[in-house]
Amino acid sequence: MTAVVAVVLCVTMIVASPQTAPKPGPREKVDTAIGEAIQLLESKDYRTFLLQFVPPDQVKARGGSPEALDAWVEYFSSQADGVLAAFKYARTQTPTYDEAKTTATYPLKGDSGPKSLRMVKIGRYWYLGNK
Repeated sequence: MTAVVAVVLCVTMIVASPQTAPKPGPREKVDTAIGEAIQLLESKDYRTFLLQFVPPDQVKARGGSPEALDAWVEYFSSQADGVLAAFKYARTQTPTYDEAKTTATYPLKGDSGPKSLRMVKIGRYWYLGNK
């Protein structure tokens, strides 16, 4: 009798426990990645922005020392307002995708600067594709 009760309890626990899929992170979908990038840039968290939105191979090419990262963040801070404006404008546009759906290109406006903002999916995450 005890064995039957134990089996029933185990089956009940397995059936009753909901199997929820983990919620995707904001960088796993291009539209939420753009929102996350805007939030980081608005809060002036340039270090996190660079580490999360620049493709990993480009981050490695910058060097791994804290001094190199500090210099990169300082350099980027002088360009951050333009990047923020591009992300904000891109958020209002509809992207075009490549056939594999791993590159999303957003048109930008203006005579100076890039004509588009490109996001590329590497693994699970979207990164800034413009160099």
